Amino acid sequence: MESRVAQKKKPMVKPITILKGIGPKLVPFLQTCAIYFVLYPDSSRSNLIHLAFKCAPIISLCVFVLLHGMNLRFEYAYSRRILTGLIFSCVGDALLVYKEWYFEHGVLMFGIAHVIYTSAFGLRPFNLYAGGSCVLLGLFSHWLLGSSLNGIMYYLIVAYICLITFMLWRAIARIQLFDQLWTWTKLCSCFGAVCFVISDLLLALDRFRAPFSYSHQLIMVSYYTAQLLIALSVVDSKLDWTVNYRVIQETDLFKLAEEVRLLKKQVRQRKREEMRRSSSRECLASAASSSSSSSSSSQSQSS
Repeated sequence: MESRVAQKKKPMVKPITILKGIGPKLVPFLQTCAIYFVLYPDSSRSNLIHLAFKCAPIISLCVFVLLHGMNLRFEYAYSRRILTGLIFSCVGDALLVYKEWYFEHGVLMFGIAHVIYTSAFGLRPFNLYAGGSCVLLGLFSHWLLGSSLNGIMYYLIVAYICLITFMLWRAIARIQLFDQLWTWTKLCSCFGAVCFVISDLLLALDRFRAPFSYSHQLIMVSYYTAQLLIALSVVDSKLDWTVNYRVIQETDLFKLAEEVRLLKKQVRQRKREEMRRSSSRECLASAASSSSSSSSSSQSQSS
C-alpha cells in the first residue's frame, strides 16, 4: 500500500513554470487593478462606472480560471467551485459599491462565496490545531466588533465571521508539510484565505469601529491579492485533485478494508471456538449418558 501511495506522489508544477505559463494571462487582471486604483483612490463615489472598474479585476480572474480548462468532469470540480466563488464575489463587489443601501446583500454574497470556496478546499485532512487557531481568531473578531453591532447586522456579521474563519481553516488544513502532500498552489489558496480575512477585518474596523487613513487602498489591495491567490490555486488543481486527494481517500479505504478483514477474522475465530465448545459439551453429555446407561444396565443384571 505504501509503495502505491508513494508512486502517486508526483512532483507538482514548480513556481517558475507557473509564472512563465500564467504571466500573460494575468496581464488583464493587473491592468484593471492599476486602472481602478488610479481612477478611484477612495470609495466615495457610487455609480455604474465605479461598479464596472471595481468588478473588472474579478471578471478577469474568472476568465483566467476558464482559460485553464473547464468542463463537467470530476477533475475540474475544484476549478468550477473557485469560478463560482469568484462570480458571487463579483456580485458582492457590485452591491458594496452602493453600500449605503445594499451592504447586507453584499455581505450575504461574500458569505456564499466563502461557502463555495470551503467546498472547493474540502473537509480533509482535519487539522485540529489549525481549526482551534481559527476559532480563536473568530472569537477575537467577535470581541473586536461585537460591541459596535446591533440588530440584524450583529447576527449577519457573526454568521459571516463563522463562514470566513471556517474557510480559512480549510485552506490552512490543505497544507500537509510533514506528509509532503503540499503544493505551491495549495500555498496560494492558504495565503489567499489569510489575505481575505485581513481585508474583511480592515473593512469591518473602518465601517463599524473607526475610519482610518488609506483604508480603501489597504482593503482593496488585500482583497484583490486574496482573490488572485485563490484563483492561482486552479493552475495545478486537476493533478492536485486526482493525485493528492485520491491518495488520502484511497489510504483511508485501504485502512478500512484492513479493519474489516481483521474483524471478519476475529468473528471466524470466535465461531470456531464456540463450535469447539459446543462439540466438547456434546461429547461430555454423550459420555455421561452412556455411563449412566451402563450403570443402570449393570444394576438391573445384578438384581
